[in-house]
Amino acid sequence: MSPQTNTTMTKPANTPKKNLTINGNNFSDLAGFYAELENTFIKNNDIKFGRNLLALNDLLVGGFGVTAYNEPFTLIWTNSLKSQTDLDFPASIKFVSDKSVSPQPETTTPHKTETLFNILVGIIQKHKHIELVLA
Repeated sequence: MSPQTNTTMTKPANTPKKNLTINGNNFSDLAGFYAELENTFIKNNDIKFGRNLLALNDLLVGGFGVTAYNEPFTLIWTNSLKSQTDLDFPASIKFVSDKSVSPQPETTTPHKTETLFNILVGIIQKHKHIELVLA
């Protein structure tokens, strides 16, 4: 009988979580947010991710770039108060009316009272392997 090989790679239990940081001073709109995430999560210049919420979800799940699939990590969003202002209602209105951000998952369709900032934070928080720190 031949031994079975486990091809799933896991981190040892005592390995500390990665800290990844995005800086709200580096962007003021959704396009800039996506660029900041790409610079933080994907270190290989050959890989680009889409500029929509489905692609954002894929990026957060991991499996390429700097995190493994569903690898626990801490995402530190520095200058998040600036982002909260930048991604407030005017940005939300542009987001809803901009056809270039489609397709969108039904679960992330913005409601009349949600700001783009809150939508993005909500998407990040749905990933149980990510600890979000707004700083």
